[in-house]
Amino acid sequence: VQSQLVCSGCRNLLLYPLGASSVCCAVCNAVTAVPPP
Repeated sequence: VQSQLVCSGCRNLLLYPLGASSVCCAVCNAVTAVPPP
């Protein structure tokens, strides 16, 4: 199961697995914190 998040750097849509605490954008390499559920 994957969830979606908007990148804090480039506003790209990021897909990440549930349980991740942060996501690194493949486009701009910004690290976006995942909000708690």
